[in-house]
Amino acid sequence: MYAVFKSGGKQYRVSKGEKLKLEKLDTEVGKKVVFDQVLSVGEGKDINIGTPYLTDTTCLLYTSDAA
Repeated sequence: MYAVFKSGGKQYRVSKGEKLKLEKLDTEVGKKVVFDQVLSVGEGKDINIGTPYLTDTTCLLYTSDAA
């Protein structure tokens, strides 16, 4: 399963456990960041697409050291 969310004017596709590099997040290492502009969630034929965003849906990411 994957989700597509919007951050900083860009769209990102992410799956559980995946590492993702985002630009200019103003937060400390190890802190959680919640993104509420989720465009779609699912996989294959079982996908939910927002208009433009899904309601009551968020992506939760944890920050780590810059690579």
